[in-house]
Amino acid sequence: LDKDYYLLTKDLGALDDSFGPSELKMEAFTVNRALVDFLGIRYILAGPNDLLAGYRFLSKNPRESLYVNDRAKPEFTFEIFPGSAGTAAIHVLKNRPTFAQVEVDSDAPGVLVRNQVFDRGWKVFLDGHESILQKKRVAFQGVDVPAGHHQVTFSFEPSYWILGRWVALA
Repeated sequence: LDKDYYLLTKDLGALDDSFGPSELKMEAFTVNRALVDFLGIRYILAGPNDLLAGYRFLSKNPRESLYVNDRAKPEFTFEIFPGSAGTAAIHVLKNRPTFAQVEVDSDAPGVLVRNQVFDRGWKVFLDGHESILQKKRVAFQGVDVPAGHHQVTFSFEPSYWILGRWVALA
């Protein structure tokens, strides 16, 4: 994980099982509610007997309970630059783990922020032309978008994937 994201989330416990079995600190999801909302954590898998106050219970099976955070920030937000006035609308066309495509309609310039951890392997394209991916809100992705109708594409293409393709081809 990106160091900044780790520093933000370390008090919550492990957020995925990439390195083996992990355990969430359930009490941290109540104590750090503002952080959970800010990070856009929408779904929480808890133990079968864990109760998460303030989260909506969705379902349960013998091994786990699923809760929903209805206050989580949406994955994509548009922030109009200070000093500008206007409105913006975002339409998500595709949203997959390594690829996302959205349309932005805005009366003023601003920044499209994606609640996805910033990593140098991500590329961003504005109307088909590569643009500069920025780190926003400590650990997330952002791109400046001028006023008007635009299509923004996020694509995960780390250098080791490209190298791996060439090695496999050889």
